[in-house]
Amino acid sequence: MPLEDVREALAARNIAVAVTVTRPSRNYFPLLEDVLYVVRDTMGADGRRHLLVAAKMGKAPS
Repeated sequence: MPLEDVREALAARNIAVAVTVTRPSRNYFPLLEDVLYVVRDTMGADGRRHLLVAAKMGKAPS
């Protein structure tokens, strides 16, 4: 799901969020840095939802 959609849904429920951005180790595909998607959602011991997000990948170079 897009990060902003998840943030809005959790904010409506008054749930605190921590966001971590991950990147691929090799940059073969261009990344659309302004389009972030949640790839993992876990509940932390601190009561916050920890979201791991990644940028959408663009088309492969020709």
